[in-house]
Amino acid sequence: MSKKIWKKAAAAVAVCLTAVLLAEIGLFAWVTSNKDTINGYLDEYETGTATFEDVRAVNVFWKDYVKIGETEKSDIVLSRSYWLFGLTIMRGCKKTDRMGNMFCYEGRHGETLTVVQTDEWCPFFRVYYVSKADG
Repeated sequence: MSKKIWKKAAAAVAVCLTAVLLAEIGLFAWVTSNKDTINGYLDEYETGTATFEDVRAVNVFWKDYVKIGETEKSDIVLSRSYWLFGLTIMRGCKKTDRMGNMFCYEGRHGETLTVVQTDEWCPFFRVYYVSKADG
């Protein structure tokens, strides 16, 4: 390849990386500027051990979810306010059914798993119950 093509390719890569960096900085700033609002939602929905830092981590894609509690049959997790479990948390599992706010999966070893979206959501997060493997 000629030097001219390499320079154009390098410039295009630099522009793309700059755009991604600016988008990430903007998202981080937006979430951070809403700290009081997010803390209010965390209190309102009694989200267990979840903190503002947890909400920020899932919103800026540092984490897919944060475990905030558990019951005998389920883990309680906080994630972004839109549905991503099929792509992130349930990666490697086969989606088998959907019934309202409940999604059913077949796990890697044939076990049945369910994910229930709660009505506890806001623009920054949603709470989900992810069943533990049925053995």
